[in-house]
Amino acid sequence: MKHKGYCDDLTEGKFSYPVIHSIHQTPSDHRVMSSRWPAPFFESLSNRADILKQKTSDHDLLEYAVQCIKATGSFEATVRYLEKVEKEARDEVARHAPNPYILKIVDTLSAVYKPSSS
Repeated sequence: MKHKGYCDDLTEGKFSYPVIHSIHQTPSDHRVMSSRWPAPFFESLSNRADILKQKTSDHDLLEYAVQCIKATGSFEATVRYLEKVEKEARDEVARHAPNPYILKIVDTLSAVYKPSSS
């Protein structure tokens, strides 16, 4: 199994939930989707196509995209959505005969977005 790395969805050019949410929050802000980079931050980039299309692994460019997405509150919105889905899953399990194996799966999946306690 391949382990996910820093900004893999951006590097792979995928429209993940935080990216889509960010785009919907500020449809007129094209920083993640277009070539309108703030000068002089990206003056050294020869290819100024959008970040997703570039499928870049350039750390500075990925960090810039993360900051743009963070500014729209999309990471917090993603956590809220995951909490909602987790609650719905737990409610659905409780509605039927409670199954500790299914609850363990939900616990394992929900641990991905929750801060570690260590």
